Amino acid sequence: MAKKMDKNASENFSGRWFCIGTSGPAADGRNINAEDLIAAAENYDPQIYGARINLEHYRPYSPKNDYSGLGDVLELKAETKGGITRLFARIDPTEKMAQYIKDREKVYTSMELMKPFAGTGKAYLVGLAMTDSPASLGTTMLKFRQLHPADPNYTSKYQAMETENAMQTDKTAQTAPENEKKGFFAALFEKMSAKKEEEEGAPATAPETEGYAARLDAAEGEIENAAKVAAKLADDYAALRQEFDAFKRAVESAPVNAAAPHTGANTAAVSDF
Repeated sequence: MAKKMDKNASENFSGRWFCIGTSGPAADGRNINAEDLIAAAENYDPQIYGARINLEHYRPYSPKNDYSGLGDVLELKAETKGGITRLFARIDPTEKMAQYIKDREKVYTSMELMKPFAGTGKAYLVGLAMTDSPASLGTTMLKFRQLHPADPNYTSKYQAMETENAMQTDKTAQTAPENEKKGFFAALFEKMSAKKEEEEGAPATAPETEGYAARLDAAEGEIENAAKVAAKLADDYAALRQEFDAFKRAVESAPVNAAAPHTGANTAAVSDF
């Protein structure tokens, strides 16, 4: 079950009205009817059907997630001025929703109107989503209001929260100029300096003397074996050369056979294809 905010801290929301929808053209070209906003305000009753708050209209089945159960819509009201109708809501947020707002994430709202609802033929607010890109124009940004010490909601816990935020802001302001000064070349210089210090601090590489004699003996053995192989090849070549010369002399000393007498017959061979 989602945790609710501290009662005093939640007063920042439950006691305020946030515009969640405006009649007329929406950002995506659709049209929001004033009659639907008025009907939603007149008929809304959390005891009949409560509108829960989710993230970007996403409703996962698992109860342990960061997308649903962010709060509840307590009450709605509609106001028409200058031909434009606005739908306002009072919201009861959970700690998850408050954290999103504190981080300035998903700080606008997007209505989930169902029409017709439960056979009434009219529009009804069945849900409300936190978003950064609302379709309706004129929605109120969700944020905590600053409390004056005289405000009854200005408790020690709220004061501690405000002090923490202020300290974080000051810390960010102090470190920002230093970070801005460190451009590309400054960062590159720091990286080169660190690398140089690392190289200077590294011990010199000791000469590799271990196993040198063994490796030298092995190399000499390989050279000796190669010499033996070369000598054997030379001997084999000499013996082969002697055999070839003897064969050549025998061929050259043999008598040449006389050619057979010509009989005048056709000696052309017939080739079969």
